[in-house]
Amino acid sequence: MLFSAAVRSQGLATRFVSGYAEGDPDKRLKDLHAWTEVFLPGAGWRGFDPSSGLACADRHIPLEASPEPPGAAVLSGRYGTAVAGSRLDAEVMFA
Repeated sequence: MLFSAAVRSQGLATRFVSGYAEGDPDKRLKDLHAWTEVFLPGAGWRGFDPSSGLACADRHIPLEASPEPPGAAVLSGRYGTAVAGSRLDAEVMFA
């Protein structure tokens, strides 16, 4: 979020992205990860991963994107007017 705030202060649009990043190639199970995409005029949306200090490439798998983190929750919802509990178990393995 600090990276997004810094980029926005320079007049560029950003969005929060949640998904998976390969990270350690020896680790088969992956955890959810988040990064920032910046809209660069003439180039479109480009991903940057401040936690690794790298630009995003084919090793980042986006699931959701939103201007703010709550909008990129992988799973959320309501039933009627009451909040319902839910659970999602997912597994992503890289060959």
